[in-house]
Amino acid sequence: MSAILDIIIFAAIAGFIALRLYSVLGTRNDDEPTGSSQEPNNVIDATKKYQELRQTMREERKQQKAAGEEDAPTQFANSEDEPVELEEVEDIESFKNPYDESTKIGMAFRELRLHDANFSREGFIDGAKGAHTMILEAYGQGTISDVEFLLSDSVYSLFESACFDRAKNQQSLSIQLVGYGEAELIDAEVDGSMVELCVRIESDQFVVLRDEAGVVLEGDATSMQSIIDIWRFRKDINSDDPNWKLIDTQHG
Repeated sequence: MSAILDIIIFAAIAGFIALRLYSVLGTRNDDEPTGSSQEPNNVIDATKKYQELRQTMREERKQQKAAGEEDAPTQFANSEDEPVELEEVEDIESFKNPYDESTKIGMAFRELRLHDANFSREGFIDGAKGAHTMILEAYGQGTISDVEFLLSDSVYSLFESACFDRAKNQQSLSIQLVGYGEAELIDAEVDGSMVELCVRIESDQFVVLRDEAGVVLEGDATSMQSIIDIWRFRKDINSDDPNWKLIDTQHG
């Protein structure tokens, strides 16, 4: 299968997810229990505030870049989950030249571009966010088998087990994705034909776990959470399978 198909499939996933997000924001099933009569308005208000805040942040970053004043980005270390300055991390991506082969990410990009000249950082990140949305939706709905093609065997087993436990305990999980913040590549590995890319994804969500009677066990239906996920994807560039597989998940 042509390597160009990778980009096409990722773009299709991103487009599909955008439509799905537009259709579900601020809505719920008629039979879904509510924690407050004000929940729909709170969700809509929080969404509007989120969009306004993100637009303001984008404008500020543009002005900072133009003035050469932008602060150095940070990443989250896997060990302590504490922010560290990028210059303290070896082999991290060069933000001026993401294809710099002196970095681990640059070396990974070189291998990927040898197999697909159209590969780009932006295309991969868009696809990763699309996969992130699909996987979270399926996990929340207990239909994780729908996205098995995006998961490694070990990650699929963990998600499937968690969904099974919720169903056994007659619990329901509601995940409403409001939108995405920053997403950046923070690590990469190349081992023969296997390429791994690690992405840090910021998203704003309403997450609520309820029991069979609709009582909230965890989360808050009226309070939006800003969540950082660090997800690692793997792909065999010699394989006909165009999909990247999620092989590890962590919270930042």
